[in-house]
Amino acid sequence: MITVGVNSLKDTIFVIAAEKCKSCGFCVASCPRKLFSLGTTINSHGYHVAEIKDPDSCIRCRACSTMCPESAIEIMIGEE
Repeated sequence: MITVGVNSLKDTIFVIAAEKCKSCGFCVASCPRKLFSLGTTINSHGYHVAEIKDPDSCIRCRACSTMCPESAIEIMIGEE
């Protein structure tokens, strides 16, 4: 299962690989805008999957994906 978010300009896509997420909370702690939370969705390993609450407020710093030890978060900007 993959969770996907898109900002309203449709120039940024957020992909969270739910099965890789281990609820460590590093994305929650590292986001300067506090846009991430551990959601109510539980993956097959029993972990709550991270989710982005407001994609439009993202400043695209990629702190969340950089800090994720499981590489479960990918941010694609524009034509990347």
